[in-house]
Parts: sequence; structure tokens; C-alpha cells
Amino acid sequence: MNKHVSMESVNKQMEIQGLNMQNRNTKSVEHQKLLVTGVSGFLGSRICAYFQSGTVGVENTQIKMQMEAQTIPSERTKNDGEERAAGSYHVLSPSHTELEITDADQVMTYFRANKPDILIHCAAISDVGKCDEDVEKSYAINVTGVENLAKACRSCGTKMIFCSSDQIYFSKKSMNESDRQDWNRKNCEEGKKIPDVADIIDTVHGDEKIRKNERITLHKETDMINPCNTYGRQKLEAEERTLAVCPDAVCLRLSWMYDTMQLLEQEHGNFYGNVKSTLERGEICSFPIHDVRGITYVGSVVEQLPKVFLLPGGVYNYGAENDLCTYELVKQLFRKVGISEGCIKANEQAFLENPRNISMDISKIRAYGIAFSSTLDELLREWT
Repeated sequence: MNKHVSMESVNKQMEIQGLNMQNRNTKSVEHQKLLVTGVSGFLGSRICAYFQSGTVGVENTQIKMQMEAQTIPSERTKNDGEERAAGSYHVLSPSHTELEITDADQVMTYFRANKPDILIHCAAISDVGKCDEDVEKSYAINVTGVENLAKACRSCGTKMIFCSSDQIYFSKKSMNESDRQDWNRKNCEEGKKIPDVADIIDTVHGDEKIRKNERITLHKETDMINPCNTYGRQKLEAEERTLAVCPDAVCLRLSWMYDTMQLLEQEHGNFYGNVKSTLERGEICSFPIHDVRGITYVGSVVEQLPKVFLLPGGVYNYGAENDLCTYELVKQLFRKVGISEGCIKANEQAFLENPRNISMDISKIRAYGIAFSSTLDELLREWT
């Protein structure tokens, strides 16, 4: 994160764009409480470090120093109820025991006691396989827990930022009549145009375009979607329940994210790290040709959150755009940074039966002054 921007300049820019802050945001930033869930995870840990730094722009090396100095304690070491104030925000990072989101009463009690101004909800069971294996447990966390938080936000006047997922766009290969009627019913109530068959074929799967590596249509928030896995369905339902309870909530559909460094001891692999480690071992990288998705540098996700706090309620695609299959993306990256194309091979089997297109169009959020470079451009900028 190379930019150093003051909160004053961010707010001034948003005012110029005609965005009026909600009453709760008229409170000086120094006195705002920011609640972050999932602080032991990939995104939550970086959000917490970022806002505790007291600077809107902060280098990853500074974040690493904060982590090493234990300014962000892990769930195992920190005391329940610990509040850490630094710079622009008072950051609340409760443990699971203190804020068990599946317990509605406990959630409401916590909110009324701490009165957060803003919630960034990152906690989730995001492993697609685990969601399929234990639907009941994942539903309790990914849907019921989110709704509990939304109710508490509404009750306490908290601005809710819900971290959703691009997996919502990974659709079934075809929609049955019941699915289509349900989509039409929901969206006609909102005055949206019913798509024709050609639109459905292109936005739901776009099989032939992916197979031929043609430019494909990026998904918009209004696309007809029919998630094919448990995780995607749960995230979609969580969005719907959140906005039904708390209409001014902001639901961010996030792409796969990466960082150029590992922040926590136990952290799931990310795209950048996976590619680097494979090359260092002298192995050949393998990536699918039937898969198109955005992959976003996490720094770009985190540093624009102050603008996200000011968005009107709704669903927003939030991440880098990309219209290349993953194999072609990495091949172009290697070519531009001088790595032999012999170091990459195409995986022709992954997603063969149901080609995946979950790449997002960010024109909606771009209209509010929030933008991302393309996946390829971001990778080239961060590649070292």
C-alpha cells in the first residue's frame, strides 16, 4: 500500500462527489469505533492492522512490524473485551468467545455495551469443501450469524460492511424453470428487466467463450445468478437477509485476494505465494483454462475501505477486473516479467464439466470513486 492519504482528504473527495455522510459518520473520525470480525483470518488481520496504524496509507512492512510487536493479538492470546485505540479509529477486535455471532442475544448485548459506529464483518467459513461437508454449521455462521449482526447494527445505528464473495457468480450450468421464475419474481419487484435467453447463457456460464479464451462478459450485480455450491448460496442468502433487516448495509462481493507476504503463522495459501513457491521449488505451475476470475491485491481492498464506509446501502462488486482465463493470465504475467513460458502448463481438466466465470464488472462502485487496476496490472505492479 504505497499511498499516504489523510482522512481529511478522503472525506473532502467524497463530499465533492456528492455523498452525504450518515448522522453516525458526522462524529469526528478520532472518536469512531470500528468493529472487525474475523481478525485471525487473512483479510480481518490486515484490516485491523491497517486501521490501528493511524494512517490511511501504510506499507506492508509496517503492518508486519505491528503483528510482530503483537499490537494485533491472536484469538489465543488476547483478552476478551480488549479495545485498542490508535490513530483514526478505536478498533474493536473481539474473540469468538466474546462475540459468538450465532448467539443473537450475545451479539445484541455486545453491541449495546460497545456501541460500534462501523462493523466490517469478515468472519466466515469460506472453505467451499467444508461448507458442503457441514451445511448446518456453515449455515449458522455464514447466514444466521450475519443476520444476527445486521439486527444488532440496525438496533444500534451501526454502519454494516458485509464481506460477501464472487463465488455467488459460480452458477449451475443451466437454470431450471423454477430458478428462473424465482429470479424474475425478485427482480421484477425491483423494476429490473427480465433477461432474454442469450443474456442468461452468457452471464450464467459462458462455457464456449471460456473454452475458446474469448473476451467474456464480466458479471454485474444485477445478473441472474444461481450459485452451484453451498458457500455461494449461503453468501447470497446472507446478502438478502442483511439488506432486508438493514437496508443501508454495504455488501461487498470480494474476489480471491493475495498478499506479497505472509502476515500470520497459520495462513491459507494465496495466489501470489503459491506461484512464487512453485517457481522457487523449480516446479511447473499449472493453471486452469476453464476458469475466469478476478484476483486482487489485498492492499487495494483495505486502503479503499474509508470510502466504502460512506457508500449507500446495497451490493457492490469489489475487486480487480479480469477477462482472461487463469492460465492465460499467468502466461502473460510470466512473459512480461521475463519468466520462461516453459514454467507454466495448462490444466485442461479443472472446471471442464462446468466452466467457471466469476469475474466481476466494477462499474457500479467505480462511480463512487472506488477503483481497482486489472488483475494483470496489479500483479505486474506488486511482482518482485
